[in-house]
Amino acid sequence: MTPNNNRANREEFLASVWEKRPAILRGAYDAPLLTEEELYAAIQNLWGQGGFDDLNPYFDGRNPFAGEASVVLEPREATFEAYCAGISERLGGIPFGASITRLERYSEIFRSKVAGVVDFLTQQSGIPAGFFNGGSFFGSYTKTPFEIHTDPAGVLTWPVRGTKRILVWPKSYFDKEPSVFDLGTHKQVLDKLENHEKGAEVLTAEPGDLMYWPADYWHAGKGTSGYHATVTLSYYYLRSIAGLIGKTVQASLEARLGPKAIYWGSWDKTSNLPETIKDALGVLRELVDNSVIDQSIQRKWNACLENGGFEPVESTGAPFWKD
Repeated sequence: MTPNNNRANREEFLASVWEKRPAILRGAYDAPLLTEEELYAAIQNLWGQGGFDDLNPYFDGRNPFAGEASVVLEPREATFEAYCAGISERLGGIPFGASITRLERYSEIFRSKVAGVVDFLTQQSGIPAGFFNGGSFFGSYTKTPFEIHTDPAGVLTWPVRGTKRILVWPKSYFDKEPSVFDLGTHKQVLDKLENHEKGAEVLTAEPGDLMYWPADYWHAGKGTSGYHATVTLSYYYLRSIAGLIGKTVQASLEARLGPKAIYWGSWDKTSNLPETIKDALGVLRELVDNSVIDQSIQRKWNACLENGGFEPVESTGAPFWKD
């Protein structure tokens, strides 16, 4: 198939399954969406930019302790395969995995290669209320530590290396399951994956294929032997309006109040509000009356449109495990 025919097939596939059912399009691409070399370049870029908040490791199904992950996951090898082998060696051969969020910040190639899918989904469904989020999962794990869960996002997955195996269940499957834990933004089944594996639909994809499951489907990853890697594009439906406005108000107040945005000391035991809080409330009223808050939120909205639904790039901090 020519690339143009592939694109037509991809769009027909997405139109038929989006928000309806899990599915796989075999041979969606003539080659993997992202090569191992391109994924490894993104990992190196993440490291160089200090984007450690976007790197989430798990070693033998556990989160690493402080400082451990930075030593183990530093990309010092020449190739992706050698990198995975190096991680395994540094861990003594135990299974490992890592996920990258906001992959688009570290790989312009990924961003360009999913542009057609993003444009199609935007035309069909609009910009996600949350955001588009690029990601990657790689490692030697045979099962992710997340077990069975839901996410507030429809997920597209492209294998880069090895076989990707996802088990999915419809929304109603766990309606009477007592071990479901509601985490607000998503739900988790506390029971083991193996106890529900027989009732799952199994999605299996190879490099060149395109896998999709809707947001209302339960899912769990179960890997195959050897090193494997995927890249993903998630369409997040969830947005906290209170959080969006609250963070904007906080940032605006801090900018206007300067050092007075923080108070150090003690309060008198009285029903009267302290003067420093009254002053801050006065500033808040000014910010609202002068449309400063409105303008700030408008700028956020404009940035969302300019970024095609992806989160605007901001500085990232160090993770809990980075000294």
